Amino acid sequence: MYRISLFQFLVLLNDNDKHELILAVVGQLWTSIRDLYSPWILPYTQQHVNSNCAAWIQHASSDRTLLLPWIAADSGLASLMASSIMHCINFIHETIPAKQSILSHMLTFYLHGFCHTAIKPHILQVILIKE
Repeated sequence: MYRISLFQFLVLLNDNDKHELILAVVGQLWTSIRDLYSPWILPYTQQHVNSNCAAWIQHASSDRTLLLPWIAADSGLASLMASSIMHCINFIHETIPAKQSILSHMLTFYLHGFCHTAIKPHILQVILIKE
């Protein structure tokens, strides 16, 4: 029985102009990664807090427009999470040839999640990783 890896399969499809499937795979991978890491690194808007969080979190954040994902003292641990998501994104970017790179998904994630005036410097210092 002949076995090929997912990567080999995607390369074969890419060679045969089957970019639609590759884009779907990249999109599905991005959705999984985003859903895994969002609770750990994404600031919550008041609307998100009110619809998705426990009552004690809603009460604790009622005076803020944005609930930040960590405090300055936890920046070391947050840095590990940010580094982890970047390693996942980098692996997919280098492994799967696609017209629309996973980097475009990551840019949208950054723009929607971290381009707020309420974002504190300790958040941006972790997110703007220089590796």
